[in-house]
Amino acid sequence: MENSNPKILVVEDDFQNRQLINIYLSRSGYDTILAINGRDALDKLKTFTPDIIVSDISMPHMNGFELYDQVKNIPQLRSIPFIFLTAHSDIEKRRYGKEIGSDDYLTKPIEREDLIASIKGKLKRVHEIRSTTEAQMLQQVDELKRNILSVITHEVNTPLFIIKMTANLLLDDTLQFNPNELQELLLRIKRSGERLDSLLKDFLVSARIAMGEAKKEFDEAKQETDINFIVTHLQHKFRKVTDANNLTLESDFASNLPVLLLHVDQMADVVERLFHNAVKFNRENGAIGMRTKYAEGKVIFEIEDSGIGIPAKEIEKIFDKFYQVNRAEMEQQGAGLGLTIARDIARINGGDIVVESKEGVGSVFRLIFPA
Repeated sequence: MENSNPKILVVEDDFQNRQLINIYLSRSGYDTILAINGRDALDKLKTFTPDIIVSDISMPHMNGFELYDQVKNIPQLRSIPFIFLTAHSDIEKRRYGKEIGSDDYLTKPIEREDLIASIKGKLKRVHEIRSTTEAQMLQQVDELKRNILSVITHEVNTPLFIIKMTANLLLDDTLQFNPNELQELLLRIKRSGERLDSLLKDFLVSARIAMGEAKKEFDEAKQETDINFIVTHLQHKFRKVTDANNLTLESDFASNLPVLLLHVDQMADVVERLFHNAVKFNRENGAIGMRTKYAEGKVIFEIEDSGIGIPAKEIEKIFDKFYQVNRAEMEQQGAGLGLTIARDIARINGGDIVVESKEGVGSVFRLIFPA
């Protein structure tokens, strides 16, 4: 059976103090690991995760403050409480320790009651924080499950149903179709397949962002570029879409924009998502305007539509995962991840997305980068 006693890492270069603390803790039901300095402690932390670290400050090779900095830079160890040990005369060290955020101080010679009381208090606080965090995470997981099930129920089942029904019609020997009817049935299958493909890609991109893979891609492939370079290379593709949807496309790109450090493919994906959002929520025979400009030290790409607009109470929610404006009333064909992904990728590239909208008039989405 796994030992459930709290685990304490004791870092102390003085042999007698180290053994004395070990006796205090062992007799109080704690499991202890002993280290003779900061370097030794870091080696032990590679294979051992304590509930609390009790560390002397003045040690050779790596002192307590240096160990504290190293530990706080390791994400999985960052929340471990630190109790520093110091002499009565080390007033400046105690002050510095408080400034950097240490959890407690004990002065030498260490009294058993003080040490155990401090550890009990820190363990209680850690338990409270972890319980709250776990409850919040469970709530978020439950909400995520509900959202995914809702999306799958509609967004996956609908195109699958269309594909299966259309395929059954085409395979029915008793039915005959003229060329136009046949083409329409094949287009139904194609559009449904594209809908499923888009949905799957959004889930995969969202997962890559959550796992940090998109940030790694940015770090590895970022390059100096002009935002106009990205937008103008998409214009021909955009114009085909607007023509097919009876929309007009206008553009105005400022010259001599400052160069930005971007992942070109990622930012092209963001621009495409903003464009398709403008198409999806536009009016029949509406218009889309694309502009780039430099203002107040910022490079801005904005895309404006003459669509249905966003109610004021909905604007703060449109970047939330799985959220769509009036989902129950509109057939939007999407998981509600497009704008979430666009903003996340924009932020990975050092920018952000803001929106202005007026219900019944249209919306303006701005992709903004500090120059």
